[in-house]
Amino acid sequence: MVTRRDRFDEIVRDVAEEVDRLLEPRGLVVEYATMDHPSDLGPAWSPEVPLARTVAATRTRPPRIIVFRRPIESRATGPDVLVPLVRAAICTEVGTVFGIPPEELLGPDLDGD
Repeated sequence: MVTRRDRFDEIVRDVAEEVDRLLEPRGLVVEYATMDHPSDLGPAWSPEVPLARTVAATRTRPPRIIVFRRPIESRATGPDVLVPLVRAAICTEVGTVFGIPPEELLGPDLDGD
């Protein structure tokens, strides 16, 4: 039986593969992870819970983007909105890390709408 978590992880993997195809020619690497929700919310995140977060790169590890399942699912108005929300969250984080406009990663057919 496929759980919601399993289905979400699969969506993140699929979107990450799409984004990686755009990053690889530039020599850019990023890791991806999922969590149900951020574990350390505080005043800095008020009033909204983030959809994703980036953990900075170290000398031995590339940056890691953590995508939060429950905040994204709660904002999705239906199953057809889930993939675009995941894509927008990942592209926004990747764009911030590497200085690439998210629209460039989303592309004309993947504008998150």
